[in-house]
Amino acid sequence: MKNDTDESASGTNRWALGAAMGIVLFTGAGCTVGIPLDANMRIDVDSPSGGKYSQHGKPLDQGDMTDKLQQEPANGDRISRAKERAIFGGLLMGIGSGCASWLAGQYIVTNRFEPYHTGFAIGAAVSFGIAIPLLISSSGNIAEAVDVHNKLVDEREMLLQEREQEIEKAKWAPLPEGFGFDFKEGPEKAASSCQNAGHQWTEKDGTFLCSGVPSFELKRASAELSFADGKISRLRILVHPQDDSRSWAGAMDTTETVLKRMYGEPKSRSFTFPAECAGKDFMACVTDGRVKGQASWTKKKAKRSVTMAIVNDAPPMLVVDITRVPPAAASPAP
Repeated sequence: MKNDTDESASGTNRWALGAAMGIVLFTGAGCTVGIPLDANMRIDVDSPSGGKYSQHGKPLDQGDMTDKLQQEPANGDRISRAKERAIFGGLLMGIGSGCASWLAGQYIVTNRFEPYHTGFAIGAAVSFGIAIPLLISSSGNIAEAVDVHNKLVDEREMLLQEREQEIEKAKWAPLPEGFGFDFKEGPEKAASSCQNAGHQWTEKDGTFLCSGVPSFELKRASAELSFADGKISRLRILVHPQDDSRSWAGAMDTTETVLKRMYGEPKSRSFTFPAECAGKDFMACVTDGRVKGQASWTKKKAKRSVTMAIVNDAPPMLVVDITRVPPAAASPAP
């Protein structure tokens, strides 16, 4: 009686061990421990690193990958189905493996098959027959989800590239001259342009002042306007960068870019930035004239003379001077 009990216990243990091995083999073997998924990047498939799915040349943590793919609206249902099929397929594969392992153990111990072993053989076959298609289908669902994810990443990158191209084009798109002022307008209309932009309009000694520029392309800038024949004859834009080299470099780049968009490439350009003026000594160099220079444009069609220059006053500033060039005097008759 004791031998029968021991043999039964041994058979039960062999069945449990076989089931456990089957579950581990068919549900855990494909779960490579790896790096977390970066949801903003493409997933590499069948990479040389050894993992079926990878990023940066390293296998992905399969559990983390499927969890994050499931959070994508386009993949939620697909990954849910994949997980359900993997669970049922893994359980059935474990049951089939347990049956097969128990039968193998019985044969090793008794060296024969009993009639009742047929039921275990059928159970193993049925379990394997159902489990394998479920696991294949689950793997296919994950492959589809990865493909959908990669297409979404490609679409996002394409949209970002198009947006960057639009921004770059806009950066260099032509701008109307005048910084929001029209050279054909007189003092009243110029005052309206200034005040409608939220700036203050004042007059001093025949020169009109606007506390800002109506077109807002430049920061920390104001405008001085002179008029002749009821039109703007001269427009000076005064830019006051903050007292550090980084702010000055940014202001110069922005101002010159705006002028290029209005008038094209400068006719001449010359700026001096001595090496000893880098860092905290920059403002001293601007004030004493070691940092200096200017660029100039000529717009013959509109009869404009345009300059951008560093003015070494206290405080120093950038000055854009746009002057209307009067028509040349008529040549005397011979």
